Amino acid sequence: MPYSVNIIRLLEKVEPSTREVLLAVLEEIERQREVTELPKRNLMSLRKLLKTWGRPLKNWLRLRKKLKLS
Repeated sequence: MPYSVNIIRLLEKVEPSTREVLLAVLEEIERQREVTELPKRNLMSLRKLLKTWGRPLKNWLRLRKKLKLS
């Protein structure tokens, strides 16, 4: 969990029970961030794949259709 030094210093001043709750909240935020970042990475990979293969695949499908009609 990469948090700023300022947050860590502030947590040191808080009562232990409150600190425990705050740390749990920070951990949950971190988990949620990881969950949302994964689909974004997957979408970026899919976009890259479609850019690379989209046009050649489209051309191949057109040619295939054309050959079947002839």
